[in-house]
Amino acid sequence: MTDTVDNLILDLVEWVERQERTYRETMDAWRTSCPRLPVWEDACDRGFVEGTAVNAGVVVRATPAGLAFLKENRPGAYEELKGRAIVSSDGHDQRPFAPFGSGCILAP
Repeated sequence: MTDTVDNLILDLVEWVERQERTYRETMDAWRTSCPRLPVWEDACDRGFVEGTAVNAGVVVRATPAGLAFLKENRPGAYEELKGRAIVSSDGHDQRPFAPFGSGCILAP
């Protein structure tokens, strides 16, 4: 099952990097009550995604660790995102947002 979860985590990291996603939008798409597919929870536990305060809301984005995981496992997707100037050559997110806090937000 780990390969399945890892692939879904990669999908999640790539999905949040393709365009700005709100916390609510992310939860609607990725949160599950299935104990065998804890994609959101595992991505948070591994430090691959985080909530970020933007204006009056929260967006979800990949962390440098999440981007490194994407680069290692899906270099083509990583390079495409890097080409869109979201990811710098050293693997850091280039968006001007401040982190909301450490880890994930598990409730709105």
